[in-house]
Amino acid sequence: MYRRFIISSQSFVVFAAAALVALTGLHAPHSAASSGGATVNTKIVTIAIREFKIDPEKVTVRAGDTVEWRNDDSVPHTVTAEMRGDSVHFDSKAIANGTSWRYIAKTRGTYTYTCPTIRTWRARLSFNRY
Repeated sequence: MYRRFIISSQSFVVFAAAALVALTGLHAPHSAASSGGATVNTKIVTIAIREFKIDPEKVTVRAGDTVEWRNDDSVPHTVTAEMRGDSVHFDSKAIANGTSWRYIAKTRGTYTYTCPTIRTWRARLSFNRY
């Protein structure tokens, strides 16, 4: 009449772990594939613009990381790398107050940048390898 259902301890552990992941919404860290096929974790680094200053002034990130400039100031600002040869490495154009601009670090190197219209600060951003 009644069938007895027996579950092994290993099956129970696997089932419980899967249920826990499903209930908590556990996600894998943000990652990107490098040229070698390996997975590398990337991050978002936020730089604040406020009171006509930038914080922090010096930042080092890995290639593939996202750099976000958040304008908490009362006026628009730009984030523009100084010229290297005939080109500018990055230029945000106007970042309105209360908004942000993101840039994904691609090319290894150190770049000095400023807001060309205000020129109250200069900062440095370095991109390293993975």
